Amino acid sequence: MAFASPAGDAYVTTMEETGIAPSPRSRGIIGDSSALALGTVISRTSGFVRVLLIPAIFGATSVGDVFLAANALPLTVFAMIGGQALGSILVPVLVRTLEKNPARAEAIGRSALTMITIALGSILALGLAFRSTIASGLTLGIADQGDATAIARILLLFMLPQLVLYGYIAFFVAYQQARGKFFLPAVAPTVENLTLIVAMIAIAVFFGDVHQTTATDTVVLLALGAGSTIALVLHLVIQAIGAAKAGARLGFGPLRPPPELAAQRGQLTSSLGWTMTYGLRIIALIIASGWVGGGGIQAFQIGFLLQNLPMALIGYPIAAALLPRLAELPALSVEIATVYSKVRDLVGWILVPIGIGLIVLSAPLGDALSIGRFSSANGPELIAASIAGLAMSAASEAVYEIARQTTLAHGRTGAFTRSIWIRGAISAIGIVAAPMLLDGWRLLLALGIVVSASDLAALYTIDRPLRRLANRTHSASGALYKSVAAALIAAVVCLLVGSWLSVSAPIARLAVLGPCYLVVYLATAAAVTDRGSQVKEIWFSMQRTLSS
Repeated sequence: MAFASPAGDAYVTTMEETGIAPSPRSRGIIGDSSALALGTVISRTSGFVRVLLIPAIFGATSVGDVFLAANALPLTVFAMIGGQALGSILVPVLVRTLEKNPARAEAIGRSALTMITIALGSILALGLAFRSTIASGLTLGIADQGDATAIARILLLFMLPQLVLYGYIAFFVAYQQARGKFFLPAVAPTVENLTLIVAMIAIAVFFGDVHQTTATDTVVLLALGAGSTIALVLHLVIQAIGAAKAGARLGFGPLRPPPELAAQRGQLTSSLGWTMTYGLRIIALIIASGWVGGGGIQAFQIGFLLQNLPMALIGYPIAAALLPRLAELPALSVEIATVYSKVRDLVGWILVPIGIGLIVLSAPLGDALSIGRFSSANGPELIAASIAGLAMSAASEAVYEIARQTTLAHGRTGAFTRSIWIRGAISAIGIVAAPMLLDGWRLLLALGIVVSASDLAALYTIDRPLRRLANRTHSASGALYKSVAAALIAAVVCLLVGSWLSVSAPIARLAVLGPCYLVVYLATAAAVTDRGSQVKEIWFSMQRTLSS
């Protein structure tokens, strides 16, 4: 769902009537976040098909679990070593220098590209040297670990080099966003997804029963690894073209970081704590999902993809569109916290019902998303458990991304650092304990609940200081309580309708219960906000703060 103005163009007229000309950035925030969200919708839709296709082809088998685990490892490691923070650091620096001194911005970009190449190339060399150890650790929870480890060793030959490619992609995306280009960076992953989908279908047709693949089927495994890497290379080419059109002169510069990047060292240190715990948590969850049994990692991946959608479609687009604007405000200013507070109130009306709705609709979603070979056995209940457990994380993680970017722009990172350690501690305890106590779908449900609990605790930690600074604690709580109440009422009605519904087809049940939940929520939300007037007032207030 794109973040859109409740009042259309009415606010521009109001600004003109008051004699205050809206700045280009305040006028374009919806355009930027909507462009980013639209591109993300397209790429995520193709990515969702890609993730569903793998279980459909492989079924609830260990080879499908190993392929997904190996395919996810490079991006997870990239995120763990600070890749997800790259944009948060580069975009403000480039924004501040591009307008004043384009030549200096080019030098900063070249130096950053050199540092990315050397850092990621060194990690790649270590990964290839310890490939067998990595393969053994990645398949620790899988029943037939010997064959699974041998499969992983072959796949990692192709997957590990993708780490460097992700670094280049992140750099090109940051440069385009600093230039105000949001759509192409968001939609470019579609090329990667479609390429891999075609490759997977071709491999399944050509080789036949790929779900029975073992470590001795070297040609099949080489085809899978090569298809994944070729798809990512095409994605990289698209991003490089976009950066070049945005004005980037591609090349390498001196290894020594320029003063502008060196000044971001404090934020980089804080971000590294966040990305390290985030990446380690994903790896630990992948390994723990292996103890579920065949299909556990694939079911977790489907649930995690749904969990990530609100952040990708709402949290990240809004945070990315806000970051250049917040960078223009004075550091440590109340205005930055005020803008965040109002944005959080607005997105809460979207994110809270998403979290609660995923819990209510987890069973029909599990049935509907279990296709092909994964629809038999316990595939549907594994997916439903994964979705239900991760549901509240879907809402909290999107707000956390907005709060994280705001905190970095504000300049006080103490609460951000505390949130990292709180989330890491809760995750570590829960992920280690869950496989010892549970198995099957209950283990997946427990792992998801651990993720949701840790994300909610982290959000509370980073959100509270910003709220206090903006002096909006009371009104924020009121908005939160109202959205929760409206979502709970919609959930109860949806459950009652589901108990009366005689339709058994998964898609048909979802087609009835989904709209039912949405309609009841919208009607209840309109009633408790005086037909949306309170939400509109928050919107206008945020625009005034940005424009002034």
